[in-house]
Amino acid sequence: FARICEAMLSLEVQCEQTMLGKVYGVLGKRRAKVLDEGLRDGTSLFYIISMLPLADSFGIAQDLREAASGHVAFQCAFSHWEQSEEDPFQEASLTAEELEELGDQPLPPNSARRLIDAIRKRKGLATDEKVVKDATKQ
Repeated sequence: FARICEAMLSLEVQCEQTMLGKVYGVLGKRRAKVLDEGLRDGTSLFYIISMLPLADSFGIAQDLREAASGHVAFQCAFSHWEQSEEDPFQEASLTAEELEELGDQPLPPNSARRLIDAIRKRKGLATDEKVVKDATKQ
């Protein structure tokens, strides 16, 4: 199987209890994996320690501050490289029966393929994306 490695960041967020739901909402949209959470000793602040893919980290500062109305503190640092569990080129590993079942339907999208397509698009390389979605002959 072809796999890709993704840079992972260690993210620690501190916020009040009333903001926890909004912070979890932001983290959930960005594929963050929560490792630990709890109440900071001697304060009323909660902490959340999570792993966040680097590709999904851009703009997280703005999103966290907007969601928590500025009542949030966080720090982020590189942690490790992690191999993706998904195969970005899953069509190459499908059997003839699976291809027949799919028919003309496109393959379900996966995050590894979206990451590769975003990088190729940013670099100006060709992607499998269709330029014209719905068109009629003139």
